[in-house]
Amino acid sequence: MDIKKVDLVYFNILAYAEPIKMLLMHGGIPFKFWMPWDYFGKDWNEAKREVPFGRLPVLIINEEHVLWESGSIMRFLAKHTNTLPKGDLLQAKAHAIFDSTKELVMPIDATINVRSGKRFIEEKASLLKALDELLEPFEQTLSENGPFLLGAKVTYCDFPLYHHLSILSLLTVEFLERYPLLKNFMQEFEKIRAVETYLNTRPTLSGIGVEPLLELNGVPTSTSFGRD
Repeated sequence: MDIKKVDLVYFNILAYAEPIKMLLMHGGIPFKFWMPWDYFGKDWNEAKREVPFGRLPVLIINEEHVLWESGSIMRFLAKHTNTLPKGDLLQAKAHAIFDSTKELVMPIDATINVRSGKRFIEEKASLLKALDELLEPFEQTLSENGPFLLGAKVTYCDFPLYHHLSILSLLTVEFLERYPLLKNFMQEFEKIRAVETYLNTRPTLSGIGVEPLLELNGVPTSTSFGRD
């Protein structure tokens, strides 16, 4: 498929869309990021009826083809960004690692992006208690390969892992001293020019644990804004 135009639709939160954005930039694929109410021209609760399975993110290709579910989007883009490893076995491993990063979504992304007050305190404590169990498998994978998850070349499954670790580092950086290979992984990943560019320009998340706010058009806005 010849990709001429890409639109990415998601909410104002540093979660599922972040690896997609970085992968698009890494692959040199121009895209426009939309809030759902701007793209569909109506409130999300109404617009979701037009979205496959009623969930975001969605990727619209050439204003015609709609992809949903972050894993399917990432695997599609991997083929167009030279980040899908060669061979059936390595591709299967990349898919397995990507699926394994989903275990980090709720304890990390949700806690840091959305929770506040008592619920944040409880989930933060639970996250920190489970951190070794969550991170050790990735440290082990890096010990077998490195500096990236499948060796010297970055593949699409590196993008979600980096995203989750970067969000986690907004809460604590102590894990970086316990996991030197993860620390090195982050440092090497941040050397990727497109990733560096994106990180230097993405909105700032503030008010973690109290009132999480993410800049939307330059204005600090609740990360729950517009979502049901």
